[in-house]
Amino acid sequence: MTDDPKSLALAMVVLKFVADKINPAVRELRAKAGAALDARDRVTALGPGGEVLGTITKSAPKPVAEVTDVEAFTAWMDAHWPDRVEHGATIVPSMMDTAIAALRTYAPHVLRHHQAVLPWALAEVLRTSEAAKQPVGPGGELDVPGVTVTTATGTVSTRIDAEALPVLAELLASGKVRLDGTLRPELPGVRHDPGTGQGTA
Repeated sequence: MTDDPKSLALAMVVLKFVADKINPAVRELRAKAGAALDARDRVTALGPGGEVLGTITKSAPKPVAEVTDVEAFTAWMDAHWPDRVEHGATIVPSMMDTAIAALRTYAPHVLRHHQAVLPWALAEVLRTSEAAKQPVGPGGELDVPGVTVTTATGTVSTRIDAEALPVLAELLASGKVRLDGTLRPELPGVRHDPGTGQGTA
């Protein structure tokens, strides 16, 4: 292929046409395979002659826990596990202790209460929740608000066997396999010559 604009334009238009046809089919097939396969399944793709062409596999994502409502979770932790919640107020770093003590005594109305679950306590809840696949508190409580555990849908991946590249090219060139990956039934009385890809009587 030359790099002149007309050749490039032709190649890009042809490839876009092919991609517009193939990409939706790939997405549809991946969705079907995702529904048909169980996590960690591995299926080998075989050619018409039994050749190993590649494999598809489905991953097994682990549960992920996260705090989706910070206020609800912090309030629950404060009510049930107050030693794992940090309380405080922020004013001026250099005079923090003096200022807060004075304000609590003489002007408590200007203070805004601050509380946050201690990082190690938060990590513990998330780790335990992921293991249990549901929100779990430090004491095994199952009614923990503000924490959500989700498990992503396994993704399907495709690997082509390196030695199958010539076989795949021949299958497409001979017309035995359509561009969408389905086998084309042989016409009665006609066979394909693997050397030319042409049908012969």
